[in-house]
Amino acid sequence: MLKNPEQQALDKPSRGAPSMRRALWSMVILVIIIWAVYLRFGGGNDYPDLSSANPAMPVLEEVLAYPEPLGNVAVSATGRVFFTVHPESRPTGNKLLVRETDSSIHAFPSEAAQAE
Repeated sequence: MLKNPEQQALDKPSRGAPSMRRALWSMVILVIIIWAVYLRFGGGNDYPDLSSANPAMPVLEEVLAYPEPLGNVAVSATGRVFFTVHPESRPTGNKLLVRETDSSIHAFPSEAAQAE
């Protein structure tokens, strides 16, 4: 039997139902993701106050003082301190230096090698 156009329109499922289902699933997935992030990264406990002196912490000592800003710093097993002058300070002269155990500072490996 043939149906008239009004009856055919009533027989079609509404288009809103699948999109509503999709929106509901999206919300469920979003809640699961938020819950997983909360479980993974914690509930936001307060960070402890580290501004007061702590007797268990070692006292810092100055290892190297130089008139220009330092770049990279490395200490060898023998106590020699190798360091570079930071390139933003536009250093003239030696850029890689070493402070020996007797506190003398000189170019590393030599001034002639850095001049090349």
